[in-house]
Amino acid sequence: MALALLTLPPEIQMLIFSYLPNSTIKNLRLTCSSIKNAARLNLDRVFLSIQKRDIEVFRSIASHDTMRLQVKEIIWDDGSFSQSPLEEVVEQDGEYYGQVSGLPYEKVPAEQGSSPKFCPNWFSQECDENISGFAADKFGPGMAEEMMWWMMKLQRPLPWKSWEMYKEYLRDQLEVLDSEADVEALKFGLEQFPALRRITIIPTAHRKLFEPLYPTPNIRSFSCIFNYPIPQPWPVSNEDTFPVNATPWTEDAEEFLKERWRGFRVVTRCLAEQAGKHHVSELVIDPGNLKTGINYNIFNTPCRELSNFTTMLEQPGFKRLDLTLFVGGNEDIVWTPFKDSHYHSAFSKCPDLEHITFGTDRGIYATEELSMEHFTSLLSLFPVQKWSKLRHFGLSSFPVVQSDIIDLLDAMPLTLRTVELTGLLFINDGENYNSLLTAMRDTLNWKERAVGDRPQVTFWTKSSVNMLHAHMQKTVSNYLYGDGENPMKVGPDRKMYFSG
Repeated sequence: MALALLTLPPEIQMLIFSYLPNSTIKNLRLTCSSIKNAARLNLDRVFLSIQKRDIEVFRSIASHDTMRLQVKEIIWDDGSFSQSPLEEVVEQDGEYYGQVSGLPYEKVPAEQGSSPKFCPNWFSQECDENISGFAADKFGPGMAEEMMWWMMKLQRPLPWKSWEMYKEYLRDQLEVLDSEADVEALKFGLEQFPALRRITIIPTAHRKLFEPLYPTPNIRSFSCIFNYPIPQPWPVSNEDTFPVNATPWTEDAEEFLKERWRGFRVVTRCLAEQAGKHHVSELVIDPGNLKTGINYNIFNTPCRELSNFTTMLEQPGFKRLDLTLFVGGNEDIVWTPFKDSHYHSAFSKCPDLEHITFGTDRGIYATEELSMEHFTSLLSLFPVQKWSKLRHFGLSSFPVVQSDIIDLLDAMPLTLRTVELTGLLFINDGENYNSLLTAMRDTLNWKERAVGDRPQVTFWTKSSVNMLHAHMQKTVSNYLYGDGENPMKVGPDRKMYFSG
Protein backbone atom coordinates (compact mmCIF):
# COMPACT_ATOMS: atom_id res chain seq x y z
CA MET A 1 0.00 0.00 0.00
CA ALA A 2 2.79 2.41 0.91
CA LEU A 3 4.54 1.95 -2.45
CA ALA A 4 1.26 2.49 -4.30
CA LEU A 5 0.70 5.75 -2.43
CA LEU A 6 4.06 7.10 -3.56
CA THR A 7 3.04 6.78 -7.21
CA LEU A 8 0.15 9.21 -6.71
CA PRO A 9 0.42 13.00 -7.10
CA PRO A 10 1.09 14.82 -3.81
CA GLU A 11 -2.35 16.44 -3.91
CA ILE A 12 -4.07 13.04 -4.04
CA GLN A 13 -1.82 11.73 -1.28
CA MET A 14 -2.77 14.61 1.00
CA LEU A 15 -6.46 14.09 0.25
CA ILE A 16 -6.19 10.41 1.21
CA PHE A 17 -4.28 11.21 4.39
CA SER A 18 -6.97 13.69 5.43
CA TYR A 19 -9.54 10.88 5.62
CA LEU A 20 -7.39 8.48 7.65
CA PRO A 21 -7.48 8.21 11.45
CA ASN A 22 -4.27 9.19 13.22
CA SER A 23 -3.64 5.58 14.27
CA THR A 24 -3.43 4.57 10.59
CA ILE A 25 -1.27 7.56 9.70
CA LYS A 26 1.16 6.66 12.49
CA ASN A 27 1.55 3.16 11.03
CA LEU A 28 2.01 4.53 7.52
CA ARG A 29 4.72 6.91 8.70
CA LEU A 30 6.73 3.90 9.89
CA THR A 31 6.88 2.36 6.41
CA CYS A 32 9.34 4.74 4.76
CA SER A 33 10.88 8.19 5.09
CA SER A 34 8.99 9.58 2.08
CA ILE A 35 5.60 8.90 3.63
CA LYS A 36 6.87 10.01 7.03
CA ASN A 37 7.62 13.42 5.53
CA ALA A 38 4.38 13.60 3.53
CA ALA A 39 1.80 12.26 6.00
CA ARG A 40 0.98 14.65 8.80
CA LEU A 41 -1.18 13.72 11.73
CA ASN A 42 -4.63 15.28 11.59
CA LEU A 43 -4.44 17.55 14.62
CA ASP A 44 -7.07 20.16 13.89
CA ARG A 45 -8.54 19.63 17.38
CA VAL A 46 -7.14 18.86 20.83
CA PHE A 47 -8.73 17.80 24.11
CA LEU A 48 -8.48 19.30 27.56
CA SER A 49 -9.93 18.23 30.91
CA ILE A 50 -8.97 17.92 34.57
CA GLN A 51 -7.18 14.64 33.81
CA LYS A 52 -3.37 14.65 33.78
CA ARG A 53 -3.00 12.66 30.59
CA ASP A 54 -5.15 15.08 28.61
CA ILE A 55 -3.16 18.02 29.96
CA GLU A 56 0.18 16.38 29.14
CA VAL A 57 -0.80 15.66 25.53
CA PHE A 58 -2.35 19.12 25.17
CA ARG A 59 0.87 20.80 26.32
CA SER A 60 3.03 18.57 24.13
CA ILE A 61 1.09 19.58 21.02
CA ALA A 62 1.08 23.24 22.08
CA SER A 63 4.88 23.10 22.45
CA HIS A 64 5.52 21.39 19.09
CA ASP A 65 6.87 23.64 16.35
CA THR A 66 4.58 22.35 13.57
CA MET A 67 1.74 20.41 15.21
CA ARG A 68 0.53 23.45 17.12
CA LEU A 69 -0.03 25.30 13.84
CA GLN A 70 -2.82 22.91 12.78
CA VAL A 71 -5.05 23.20 15.84
CA LYS A 72 -8.34 24.98 15.13
CA GLU A 73 -10.50 23.68 17.98
CA ILE A 74 -10.21 22.81 21.66
CA ILE A 75 -12.75 20.35 23.07
CA TRP A 76 -13.09 20.73 26.83
CA ASP A 77 -14.31 17.55 28.53
CA ASP A 78 -16.11 18.64 31.71
CA GLY A 79 -16.67 15.11 33.01
CA SER A 80 -15.04 14.32 36.34
CA PHE A 81 -14.63 11.18 38.39
CA SER A 82 -16.80 10.95 41.49
CA GLN A 83 -15.24 12.86 44.39
CA SER A 84 -15.12 9.77 46.61
CA PRO A 85 -12.83 10.16 49.64
CA LEU A 86 -9.56 8.25 49.49
CA GLU A 87 -9.86 6.69 52.91
CA GLU A 88 -8.76 3.88 55.17
CA VAL A 89 -11.09 0.93 55.72
CA VAL A 90 -12.05 -0.13 59.25
CA GLU A 91 -13.74 -3.31 60.50
CA GLN A 92 -16.84 -3.19 62.66
CA ASP A 93 -18.75 -6.32 63.72
CA GLY A 94 -17.37 -8.30 60.82
CA GLU A 95 -18.31 -5.61 58.28
CA TYR A 96 -16.02 -3.11 56.57
CA TYR A 97 -16.63 0.62 56.28
CA GLY A 98 -14.84 3.71 55.02
CA GLN A 99 -13.24 5.61 57.90
CA VAL A 100 -14.38 8.98 56.51
CA SER A 101 -17.52 8.25 54.50
CA GLY A 102 -18.92 5.39 56.56
CA LEU A 103 -19.87 3.63 53.32
CA PRO A 104 -19.72 -0.18 53.20
CA TYR A 105 -16.72 -1.89 51.62
CA GLU A 106 -16.21 -5.38 50.28
CA LYS A 107 -13.12 -7.35 51.29
CA VAL A 108 -11.40 -9.10 48.43
CA PRO A 109 -9.60 -12.38 49.25
CA ALA A 110 -5.90 -11.59 49.44
CA GLU A 111 -3.37 -13.34 47.29
CA GLN A 112 -0.70 -15.26 49.14
CA GLY A 113 1.83 -12.93 50.70
CA SER A 114 -0.15 -9.74 50.00
CA SER A 115 -2.26 -7.48 52.18
CA PRO A 116 -6.09 -7.64 51.96
CA LYS A 117 -7.83 -5.52 49.32
CA PHE A 118 -11.04 -3.55 49.73
CA CYS A 119 -13.48 -2.11 47.23
CA PRO A 120 -16.47 0.13 48.06
CA ASN A 121 -19.82 -1.51 47.40
CA TRP A 122 -21.09 1.43 45.37
CA PHE A 123 -18.15 1.04 42.99
CA SER A 124 -18.78 -2.68 42.45
CA GLN A 125 -22.48 -2.03 41.88
CA GLU A 126 -21.82 0.60 39.23
CA CYS A 127 -19.34 -1.71 37.51
CA ASP A 128 -22.00 -4.44 37.43
CA GLU A 129 -24.51 -1.98 35.97
CA ASN A 130 -21.99 -1.04 33.27
CA ILE A 131 -21.61 -4.68 32.27
CA SER A 132 -25.35 -5.36 32.21
CA GLY A 133 -25.92 -2.22 30.14
CA PHE A 134 -23.14 -3.17 27.74
CA ALA A 135 -24.59 -6.68 27.30
CA ALA A 136 -28.09 -5.31 26.72
CA ASP A 137 -26.83 -2.87 24.07
CA LYS A 138 -24.67 -5.35 22.20
CA PHE A 139 -26.83 -8.47 22.21
CA GLY A 140 -30.47 -9.25 21.53
CA PRO A 141 -32.96 -9.99 24.32
CA GLY A 142 -32.41 -13.72 23.94
CA MET A 143 -28.65 -13.52 24.49
CA ALA A 144 -28.29 -10.48 26.75
CA GLU A 145 -29.04 -12.29 30.02
CA GLU A 146 -26.64 -15.16 29.30
CA MET A 147 -23.87 -12.83 28.06
CA MET A 148 -24.31 -10.59 31.09
CA TRP A 149 -23.96 -13.62 33.41
CA TRP A 150 -20.71 -14.68 31.74
CA MET A 151 -19.30 -11.15 31.63
CA MET A 152 -20.09 -10.56 35.29
CA LYS A 153 -18.52 -13.90 36.21
CA LEU A 154 -15.35 -12.93 34.36
CA GLN A 155 -15.34 -9.43 35.84
CA ARG A 156 -16.21 -10.43 39.41
CA PRO A 157 -12.56 -10.69 40.56
CA LEU A 158 -11.69 -7.40 38.87
CA PRO A 159 -13.60 -4.54 40.60
CA TRP A 160 -10.89 -4.09 43.22
CA LYS A 161 -8.27 -3.86 40.44
CA SER A 162 -10.42 -1.23 38.73
CA TRP A 163 -10.81 0.49 42.09
CA GLU A 164 -7.02 0.70 42.50
CA MET A 165 -6.77 2.30 39.04
CA TYR A 166 -9.70 4.58 39.79
CA LYS A 167 -8.02 5.88 42.95
CA GLU A 168 -4.97 6.87 40.91
CA TYR A 169 -7.15 8.88 38.53
CA LEU A 170 -8.87 10.48 41.52
CA ARG A 171 -5.51 11.50 43.00
CA ASP A 172 -4.43 12.98 39.67
CA GLN A 173 -7.74 14.80 39.37
CA LEU A 174 -7.46 16.33 42.84
CA GLU A 175 -3.89 17.39 42.13
CA VAL A 176 -4.97 19.14 38.93
CA LEU A 177 -7.81 20.92 40.71
CA ASP A 178 -5.47 22.10 43.49
CA SER A 179 -2.82 23.36 41.07
CA GLU A 180 -5.22 24.60 38.35
CA ALA A 181 -3.00 22.85 35.81
CA ASP A 182 -5.92 22.70 33.38
CA VAL A 183 -6.36 26.47 33.57
CA GLU A 184 -2.68 27.12 32.94
CA ALA A 185 -2.71 24.66 30.04
CA LEU A 186 -5.63 26.50 28.41
CA LYS A 187 -3.88 29.86 28.77
CA PHE A 188 -0.77 28.34 27.20
CA GLY A 189 -2.83 26.92 24.34
CA LEU A 190 -4.45 30.28 23.62
CA GLU A 191 -0.96 31.69 23.11
CA GLN A 192 0.46 28.75 21.16
CA PHE A 193 -2.34 27.90 18.68
CA PRO A 194 -2.41 30.65 16.03
CA ALA A 195 -5.16 28.91 14.00
CA LEU A 196 -7.42 28.30 17.02
CA ARG A 197 -10.94 29.55 16.32
CA ARG A 198 -13.37 27.40 18.30
CA ILE A 199 -13.73 26.06 21.83
CA THR A 200 -16.35 23.36 22.39
CA ILE A 201 -17.43 22.44 25.91
CA ILE A 202 -19.05 19.05 26.48
CA PRO A 203 -20.47 17.58 29.73
CA THR A 204 -18.54 14.33 29.33
CA ALA A 205 -16.52 12.54 26.67
CA HIS A 206 -17.04 9.13 28.27
CA ARG A 207 -20.74 8.53 27.54
CA LYS A 208 -20.71 4.79 28.37
CA LEU A 209 -18.26 1.97 28.99
CA PHE A 210 -16.06 1.10 25.98
CA GLU A 211 -17.99 3.57 23.79
CA PRO A 212 -16.77 7.11 24.49
CA LEU A 213 -18.13 10.10 22.67
CA TYR A 214 -14.53 11.12 21.95
CA PRO A 215 -11.40 8.96 22.32
CA THR A 216 -9.51 11.51 24.39
CA PRO A 217 -5.88 10.77 25.35
CA ASN A 218 -7.04 10.04 28.89
CA ILE A 219 -9.68 7.54 27.78
CA ARG A 220 -7.28 5.89 25.34
CA SER A 221 -4.83 5.34 28.20
CA PHE A 222 -7.31 3.19 30.14
CA SER A 223 -6.50 -0.48 30.65
CA CYS A 224 -8.73 -2.87 28.69
CA ILE A 225 -9.97 -4.32 32.01
CA PHE A 226 -10.74 -0.92 33.54
CA ASN A 227 -14.43 -0.87 34.46
CA TYR A 228 -15.41 2.37 36.17
CA PRO A 229 -18.39 4.59 37.05
CA ILE A 230 -18.87 6.94 34.11
CA PRO A 231 -17.66 10.45 35.08
CA GLN A 232 -20.50 12.68 36.13
CA PRO A 233 -21.61 15.29 33.61
CA TRP A 234 -23.58 18.42 34.39
CA PRO A 235 -26.98 17.91 36.06
CA VAL A 236 -29.33 16.12 33.67
CA SER A 237 -33.11 16.43 33.36
CA ASN A 238 -34.63 12.98 33.61
CA GLU A 239 -38.40 12.68 33.49
CA ASP A 240 -38.23 9.25 35.13
CA THR A 241 -36.49 10.44 38.29
CA PHE A 242 -36.79 13.25 40.80
CA PRO A 243 -36.44 16.58 38.93
CA VAL A 244 -33.15 18.41 39.38
CA ASN A 245 -33.39 22.17 39.84
CA ALA A 246 -30.86 24.66 38.51
CA THR A 247 -28.62 25.85 41.34
CA PRO A 248 -29.13 29.52 42.34
CA TRP A 249 -26.09 31.49 41.17
CA THR A 250 -25.39 33.90 44.01
CA GLU A 251 -22.31 34.95 45.93
CA ASP A 252 -23.53 32.74 48.78
CA ALA A 253 -23.90 29.63 46.62
CA GLU A 254 -21.56 26.77 47.49
CA GLU A 255 -18.47 26.76 45.29
CA PHE A 256 -18.63 23.01 44.70
CA LEU A 257 -22.07 23.46 43.11
CA LYS A 258 -20.73 26.09 40.72
CA GLU A 259 -17.74 23.89 39.89
CA ARG A 260 -20.04 21.44 38.15
CA TRP A 261 -19.73 23.86 35.24
CA ARG A 262 -15.96 24.27 35.64
CA GLY A 263 -15.32 24.15 31.90
CA PHE A 264 -17.61 27.08 31.14
CA ARG A 265 -16.23 29.10 34.03
CA VAL A 266 -12.60 28.47 33.12
CA VAL A 267 -13.00 28.98 29.37
CA THR A 268 -14.94 32.24 29.61
CA ARG A 269 -12.57 33.54 32.29
CA CYS A 270 -9.45 32.81 30.24
CA LEU A 271 -10.96 34.21 27.04
CA ALA A 272 -11.95 37.37 28.91
CA GLU A 273 -8.58 37.78 30.63
CA GLN A 274 -6.69 37.28 27.37
CA ALA A 275 -9.06 39.30 25.20
CA GLY A 276 -7.19 40.71 22.22
CA LYS A 277 -4.41 38.13 22.58
CA HIS A 278 -6.17 35.15 20.97
CA HIS A 279 -8.24 34.43 17.86
CA VAL A 280 -11.11 32.40 19.33
CA SER A 281 -14.31 33.53 17.62
CA GLU A 282 -16.62 30.58 18.34
CA LEU A 283 -17.95 29.05 21.56
CA VAL A 284 -20.02 25.88 21.32
CA ILE A 285 -21.84 24.32 24.27
CA ASP A 286 -22.61 20.80 23.08
CA PRO A 287 -24.61 18.59 25.48
CA GLY A 288 -24.80 15.83 22.87
CA ASN A 289 -27.92 13.76 23.44
CA LEU A 290 -28.07 14.62 27.14
CA LYS A 291 -30.81 16.88 28.48
CA THR A 292 -28.48 19.32 30.15
CA GLY A 293 -26.64 22.57 29.54
CA ILE A 294 -25.12 25.59 31.27
CA ASN A 295 -26.89 26.75 34.43
CA TYR A 296 -29.24 29.47 33.20
CA ASN A 297 -29.08 31.35 36.51
CA ILE A 298 -25.65 32.59 35.44
CA PHE A 299 -27.42 34.91 32.99
CA ASN A 300 -30.22 36.02 35.30
CA THR A 301 -28.22 38.15 37.73
CA PRO A 302 -24.92 40.06 37.58
CA CYS A 303 -22.01 37.81 38.49
CA ARG A 304 -18.37 37.22 37.61
CA GLU A 305 -19.23 34.51 35.09
CA LEU A 306 -21.71 36.75 33.26
CA SER A 307 -19.12 39.52 33.11
CA ASN A 308 -16.52 37.17 31.62
CA PHE A 309 -19.06 35.83 29.13
CA THR A 310 -19.92 39.36 28.00
CA THR A 311 -16.26 40.33 27.68
CA MET A 312 -15.68 37.25 25.54
CA LEU A 313 -18.51 38.28 23.19
CA GLU A 314 -16.97 41.74 22.83
CA GLN A 315 -13.94 40.23 21.09
CA PRO A 316 -13.86 41.75 17.56
CA GLY A 317 -14.87 39.16 14.99
CA PHE A 318 -16.70 36.88 17.43
CA LYS A 319 -19.06 35.05 15.07
CA ARG A 320 -20.56 31.87 16.55
CA LEU A 321 -22.36 30.99 19.77
CA ASP A 322 -24.14 27.71 20.51
CA LEU A 323 -25.70 28.11 23.96
CA THR A 324 -27.75 25.32 25.53
CA LEU A 325 -29.10 26.10 28.99
CA PHE A 326 -30.04 23.94 31.94
CA VAL A 327 -33.27 25.27 33.48
CA GLY A 328 -34.05 22.08 35.40
CA GLY A 329 -37.14 21.25 37.39
CA ASN A 330 -40.47 20.21 35.93
CA GLU A 331 -42.56 23.32 36.62
CA ASP A 332 -43.12 26.28 34.33
CA ILE A 333 -41.99 28.82 36.91
CA VAL A 334 -38.46 28.23 35.58
CA TRP A 335 -39.34 30.40 32.56
CA THR A 336 -40.11 33.54 34.59
CA PRO A 337 -36.46 34.64 35.15
CA PHE A 338 -35.99 35.09 31.39
CA LYS A 339 -38.09 38.25 31.63
CA ASP A 340 -35.37 40.05 33.62
CA SER A 341 -32.34 38.25 32.24
CA HIS A 342 -29.19 39.75 30.71
CA TYR A 343 -29.11 37.93 27.37
CA HIS A 344 -30.03 40.98 25.30
CA SER A 345 -27.34 43.20 26.77
CA ALA A 346 -24.70 40.46 26.46
CA PHE A 347 -25.65 39.51 22.91
CA SER A 348 -25.57 43.17 21.91
CA LYS A 349 -21.80 43.10 22.42
CA CYS A 350 -21.14 40.91 19.37
CA PRO A 351 -22.18 42.78 16.20
CA ASP A 352 -20.13 40.40 14.03
CA LEU A 353 -22.22 37.37 15.03
CA GLU A 354 -23.00 35.05 12.11
CA HIS A 355 -24.34 31.95 13.85
CA ILE A 356 -26.37 31.50 17.03
CA THR A 357 -28.30 28.59 18.49
CA PHE A 358 -30.14 29.04 21.77
CA GLY A 359 -32.04 26.36 23.65
CA THR A 360 -32.77 24.61 26.92
CA ASP A 361 -32.80 21.11 28.38
CA ARG A 362 -36.61 20.92 28.36
CA GLY A 363 -38.41 18.44 26.12
CA ILE A 364 -40.39 19.09 22.95
CA TYR A 365 -43.90 19.31 24.42
CA ALA A 366 -45.52 22.13 26.39
CA THR A 367 -47.12 21.39 29.75
CA GLU A 368 -50.82 21.98 30.39
CA GLU A 369 -49.94 24.78 32.82
CA LEU A 370 -47.79 26.78 30.38
CA SER A 371 -49.37 30.23 29.95
CA MET A 372 -48.64 33.82 29.00
CA GLU A 373 -47.38 34.29 32.55
CA HIS A 374 -44.30 32.38 31.42
CA PHE A 375 -43.88 34.24 28.12
CA THR A 376 -40.81 36.31 27.27
CA SER A 377 -40.66 38.10 23.94
CA LEU A 378 -37.86 36.80 21.75
CA LEU A 379 -37.04 40.35 20.68
CA SER A 380 -36.23 41.13 24.32
CA LEU A 381 -33.63 38.34 24.25
CA PHE A 382 -32.09 38.66 20.80
CA PRO A 383 -30.86 42.06 19.50
CA VAL A 384 -31.28 41.04 15.86
CA GLN A 385 -31.13 44.66 14.72
CA LYS A 386 -27.43 44.63 15.70
CA TRP A 387 -26.61 41.36 13.96
CA SER A 388 -26.14 42.63 10.43
CA LYS A 389 -24.06 39.58 9.44
CA LEU A 390 -26.26 36.83 10.92
CA ARG A 391 -26.54 33.76 8.69
CA HIS A 392 -27.94 31.09 11.03
CA PHE A 393 -30.51 31.28 13.83
CA GLY A 394 -31.57 28.31 15.95
CA LEU A 395 -34.06 28.10 18.81
CA SER A 396 -35.04 24.96 20.72
CA SER A 397 -37.16 23.86 23.69
CA PHE A 398 -38.38 27.35 24.56
CA PRO A 399 -41.91 28.73 25.22
CA VAL A 400 -43.13 30.81 22.29
CA VAL A 401 -46.08 32.67 20.83
CA GLN A 402 -46.50 32.41 17.08
CA SER A 403 -46.85 36.14 16.37
CA ASP A 404 -43.70 36.82 18.39
CA ILE A 405 -41.69 34.33 16.31
CA ILE A 406 -42.94 35.99 13.14
CA ASP A 407 -41.92 39.42 14.46
CA LEU A 408 -38.45 38.08 15.28
CA LEU A 409 -37.96 36.44 11.88
CA ASP A 410 -39.27 39.53 10.10
CA ALA A 411 -36.64 41.64 11.90
CA MET A 412 -33.78 39.35 10.86
CA PRO A 413 -31.12 40.79 8.51
CA LEU A 414 -31.10 39.96 4.81
CA THR A 415 -27.97 37.86 5.37
CA LEU A 416 -30.01 35.13 7.13
CA ARG A 417 -29.72 31.80 5.29
CA THR A 418 -30.79 29.04 7.70
CA VAL A 419 -33.38 28.86 10.49
CA GLU A 420 -33.70 25.90 12.86
CA LEU A 421 -36.72 25.82 15.19
CA THR A 422 -36.67 22.64 17.26
CA GLY A 423 -39.04 21.50 20.01
CA LEU A 424 -40.76 24.87 20.40
CA LEU A 425 -43.19 25.00 23.32
CA PHE A 426 -46.27 26.77 21.93
CA ILE A 427 -48.17 28.58 24.67
CA ASN A 428 -51.47 29.30 22.92
CA ASP A 429 -53.97 26.63 21.95
CA GLY A 430 -54.28 26.25 18.20
CA GLU A 431 -50.70 27.32 17.58
CA ASN A 432 -48.25 24.70 16.38
CA TYR A 433 -45.70 24.01 13.66
CA ASN A 434 -48.45 23.70 11.06
CA SER A 435 -49.88 27.14 11.79
CA LEU A 436 -46.41 28.65 12.21
CA LEU A 437 -45.31 27.44 8.80
CA THR A 438 -48.47 28.87 7.24
CA ALA A 439 -47.89 32.22 8.95
CA MET A 440 -44.28 32.29 7.76
CA ARG A 441 -45.38 31.69 4.17
CA ASP A 442 -48.20 34.25 4.25
CA THR A 443 -46.56 36.98 6.37
CA LEU A 444 -42.84 37.07 5.64
CA ASN A 445 -41.61 38.40 2.31
CA TRP A 446 -38.91 35.78 1.93
CA LYS A 447 -40.51 34.39 -1.22
CA GLU A 448 -39.81 37.70 -2.98
CA ARG A 449 -36.06 37.31 -2.52
CA ALA A 450 -33.70 35.76 -5.02
CA VAL A 451 -33.66 31.97 -4.77
CA GLY A 452 -30.15 31.88 -3.32
CA ASP A 453 -31.05 34.47 -0.66
CA ARG A 454 -34.09 32.67 0.76
CA PRO A 455 -33.64 31.24 4.27
CA GLN A 456 -33.86 27.46 4.49
CA VAL A 457 -36.05 26.37 7.40
CA THR A 458 -35.95 23.16 9.43
CA PHE A 459 -37.77 22.05 12.54
CA TRP A 460 -35.20 19.43 13.52
CA THR A 461 -31.58 19.51 14.53
CA LYS A 462 -29.23 18.10 11.95
CA SER A 463 -28.80 14.45 12.85
CA SER A 464 -26.41 11.86 11.52
CA VAL A 465 -29.06 10.98 8.92
CA ASN A 466 -28.12 13.84 6.62
CA MET A 467 -30.22 12.55 3.73
CA LEU A 468 -33.40 12.60 5.83
CA HIS A 469 -32.58 16.06 7.17
CA ALA A 470 -32.06 17.36 3.61
CA HIS A 471 -35.38 15.84 2.51
CA MET A 472 -37.22 17.54 5.38
CA GLN A 473 -35.60 20.87 4.55
CA LYS A 474 -36.54 20.54 0.89
CA THR A 475 -40.16 19.68 1.71
CA VAL A 476 -40.53 22.71 3.98
CA SER A 477 -38.98 24.94 1.30
CA ASN A 478 -41.41 23.60 -1.31
CA TYR A 479 -44.26 24.79 0.90
CA LEU A 480 -42.73 28.16 1.81
CA TYR A 481 -41.51 29.10 -1.64
CA GLY A 482 -43.36 26.80 -4.04
CA ASP A 483 -46.70 25.07 -4.37
CA GLY A 484 -46.06 22.13 -2.03
CA GLU A 485 -48.33 21.10 0.84
CA ASN A 486 -47.72 21.93 4.48
CA PRO A 487 -45.70 18.92 5.68
CA MET A 488 -46.40 19.50 9.39
CA LYS A 489 -49.52 17.74 10.62
CA VAL A 490 -51.27 17.90 13.99
CA GLY A 491 -51.68 14.64 15.85
CA PRO A 492 -53.32 13.71 19.18
CA ASP A 493 -52.58 15.90 22.21
CA ARG A 494 -51.18 18.70 20.02
CA LYS A 495 -48.27 16.48 19.01
CA MET A 496 -46.81 17.16 15.58
CA TYR A 497 -45.52 14.83 12.94
CA PHE A 498 -43.80 15.25 9.59
CA SER A 499 -45.78 13.94 6.62
CA GLY A 500 -43.41 14.85 3.80
